[in-house]
Amino acid sequence: FKANADGSFAFGLSLLSLEVLDNVTRNTFYPTICRSLQKAQTTKSHAFRLELRKSREGDQELVLKMVACEIVASPLLLFEVKEFFKQPVPVKAGNGNGNNKGGKSNPIL
Repeated sequence: FKANADGSFAFGLSLLSLEVLDNVTRNTFYPTICRSLQKAQTTKSHAFRLELRKSREGDQELVLKMVACEIVASPLLLFEVKEFFKQPVPVKAGNGNGNNKGGKSNPIL
């Protein structure tokens, strides 16, 4: 990350390889649920690259590049991803007895 006094900045993130392991599904036949098909031959080839720049005039540039990936998804994994991104249910006001039961929500959010 590089920020300048004039308000411009540049940010970059790159991964030489990408692999996501399935730690949700027990006894799975596919322990790797996402992996890049292209292996990095040099430091110039990346599996994933993100660049964000803003000039002092306010012009913005976003570059996102990703090589081909192999993705394996099980029903349980898709359910857990959906539950993770689920909007939390608002907590209802208590009735004075300390019982503030709202709906079920994601404890991480």
